Amino acid sequence: MKSSRQQGVPRTLKRDRHQVIVLVLLALGLSCSLPIAAVPDPQQPPPQPAQPPPANPSAQQMTFKNVQVLKDMAPDDLFASMNFISASLGVDCSFCHVRPFDKDDKEEKKTARKMLKMTMAINQQNFESHREVTCNTCHRGNAKPVGVPAVAEVNLPPGPPPPPPGAAPAGKPAENFPAPGALVSKYAQAIGGGAAVQKLHSREDEGSVDAGRFRGDAEDMFVAPNKWISIVHTPQGDHKLGDDGTTAWQEDPHGMRELHGGEAAAVKHSADFTRDFDLSKNFTQMKVSGTEKVGDRNSYVIQAKPADGGGSAKLYVDAEGGLLLRMIELEDTPLGEIPTQTDFSDYRTVDGIQVPFTVRVARPGNVTTTHYTEIQFNAAIPAGKFTKPAAPRPDPPQNH
Repeated sequence: MKSSRQQGVPRTLKRDRHQVIVLVLLALGLSCSLPIAAVPDPQQPPPQPAQPPPANPSAQQMTFKNVQVLKDMAPDDLFASMNFISASLGVDCSFCHVRPFDKDDKEEKKTARKMLKMTMAINQQNFESHREVTCNTCHRGNAKPVGVPAVAEVNLPPGPPPPPPGAAPAGKPAENFPAPGALVSKYAQAIGGGAAVQKLHSREDEGSVDAGRFRGDAEDMFVAPNKWISIVHTPQGDHKLGDDGTTAWQEDPHGMRELHGGEAAAVKHSADFTRDFDLSKNFTQMKVSGTEKVGDRNSYVIQAKPADGGGSAKLYVDAEGGLLLRMIELEDTPLGEIPTQTDFSDYRTVDGIQVPFTVRVARPGNVTTTHYTEIQFNAAIPAGKFTKPAAPRPDPPQNH
């Protein structure tokens, strides 16, 4: 996909989103983004910031050592760029990095610097600094680019015969798609109507999460407009992510920490559990681009821009019933775009609202599926459920 974005131009952070449950965290330590449902490896402590955050998060200034090529990037841009490289090569942090991350022990890290300079030079010298060539242009999910074309598995069907000499080019048949506003209105009615959505002030749900290597039971609580907590129960212990309305935080068997910067923005953004119910509020510049199959269902495809800025999206609306079947969002990073595809299925009625009970989120290298067993709206949830846990006290000294 071509982009008019110029390299080196600061981006508007496209905050990680996702439908109320599946949240992608920017891991402080580069290129280790995982959905909240994809529980981190219990044998490895989570990456930590280069230095402890100050008391005032707005004044936070993170510093990194030995950044040579991307040294002018803001921390959020740097994390996002590392995630793009990881997705393009199908690798994780350890492919290039050792701890501490500023060390240059691996040749792969040195090669990565050369490749970044190469793509920047190609775009500067050939495409007026527009981002046309990226890591993914050659790698396509492989650590090493494939230089030899693949042999054919089957014979391709013959194409249409060329027009006779002098013939006028055939005109494209007129496409008569519904207006995007009509599809959005149909979706709003299909899920229960805008008035019913406006009455929602809380949500509780329970279910199971399958992220391949990691499975567990999950529960979530939301109170509008800005409080929520997600808990995944695993044999290794509980993994929690929450926001008390002021502070975003994360707790797992390794401990608790406050979240700042892009991580905090992602958590706060996901507190809006009605985001996918109100497409007209949360997406702009809508245009119907065609039709596609989602499973066995025909759908209209709406191209759109998220209203919170950055990236782009495609919304797949059931041509018959009007429900949202799929959403593909592209997170714009300085090095390229990272796709996230969310599929919605098994819609059921809860308090007059049609809600998907199965949500499948696919990103490069990771697929997370959540099966809800219970969803409830507008229950009274105590404010203490969202309170940031206290930091663990050190063990008292022992007398020997």
